[in-house]
Amino acid sequence: MKTFLTLDYELFFGRESGSAEACILSPTKQLLKVLDKVEAKAAFFVDVGYISRADELDCDQDAVSKVKLQIQELEAAGHDIQLHIHPHWEKSQWHDGAWKFELDFYKLSDFSKEEAHSIVKKYTDKLNSITKSRAIAYRAGGWCIQPFDHFSDALYESGIRIDSTVYKDGLNLSKFQGFDFRNSPNLAWWRFGDDPLTPEENGRFIELPISSSNVSPLFFWKFALVKKLGGIKHHSFGDGNAAPMSKSQLKRLLTQKSRTVASIDGYKSSMLNKFRNECEKQYGSEANLVLIGHPKSLTPYSLKALDKFLSSHSNDNYMTISQWYNSL
Repeated sequence: MKTFLTLDYELFFGRESGSAEACILSPTKQLLKVLDKVEAKAAFFVDVGYISRADELDCDQDAVSKVKLQIQELEAAGHDIQLHIHPHWEKSQWHDGAWKFELDFYKLSDFSKEEAHSIVKKYTDKLNSITKSRAIAYRAGGWCIQPFDHFSDALYESGIRIDSTVYKDGLNLSKFQGFDFRNSPNLAWWRFGDDPLTPEENGRFIELPISSSNVSPLFFWKFALVKKLGGIKHHSFGDGNAAPMSKSQLKRLLTQKSRTVASIDGYKSSMLNKFRNECEKQYGSEANLVLIGHPKSLTPYSLKALDKFLSSHSNDNYMTISQWYNSL
């Protein structure tokens, strides 16, 4: 089985963004201690809008310099550095030592096509200026990749050939977020053109979907309980807070079966073997287990669960996205 460890490398986007030290730098170092035990490499999808905006406003520069250095160290150690875009950074402001966000511009589709094109190019150029290699893979911030044709040309012109955003039957139609993957193909990977849900034999992009699984409402009740009462081992390393979930989305998760991504974050890491077993059963030798995580959302519990999982499956083929793409 091919296993991909992917991390969205970013701050929080709620009332408090949190610090780069607690949300990005320190938890990434803790994660690397676990990965190094089995010599596994990860793909870090860098939310480069943070770096770009901080450089434009000439603020938070001590933290940003450390983030840039860590990105370079990750690349030098053999990890992938890929593109992650949260476009609301374009409207973000730095006041009294803290970030203030305008989430009405959370999606690239909240901008004009020309503006979205400019954002993609600017952010890709910024990321490529930090690293030696060029980014070839993209993940949409908040999974908000639709409509893809709003910015697909910009991605392609910027050298992006792979997307890893879609997950089977994913759905969120809240005010700021918006994605509907209910018609996504039941495939390990596929080529596509301007719609990541529609396979095209000669499509110019490749979709490497995030693995996922069905969960009952009981899981999210347990999730909430351990977060509130589980003690420090269930506390995220990050010191910010997430943008609030819509009431309709929360109600759906707590009352209906839903689909969740295969995550190494927090209590979801308790399902790592479930994710792996379902992936292997469905795709056999062609299986691609694509795990997602966020340094900010890792916990002592989740790192221990990941450590145990990696040790139990040390013979799996842990690949970066670049390695996989070059092998096609």
